[in-house]
Amino acid sequence: MFDTRHYEDKIPPLVLQALVRWGKQETLVGDFLTAFLSNNLMAAISKADENSLAAFRHIMLFVHNELPSQCHGSLKKVEAWEDQIYANQE
Repeated sequence: MFDTRHYEDKIPPLVLQALVRWGKQETLVGDFLTAFLSNNLMAAISKADENSLAAFRHIMLFVHNELPSQCHGSLKKVEAWEDQIYANQE
């Protein structure tokens, strides 16, 4: 479903795994990815560790190219996606 081959050596493994699980509606993401997916780039940069910051461009490409558009781009979309994850867990 999500093609990670081009990103495995560019995005920290835990970040890439979190994005895939997020896209599959399996789990929530942490503060950095929540800010990133909500398009709050100032908050994302301030919350990123050095490895995530170095991979910022590749994370953006993965999100844009691989994740459903309904799960990123604004806080409203992220919150709606989170609601669906909670509903799936019930």
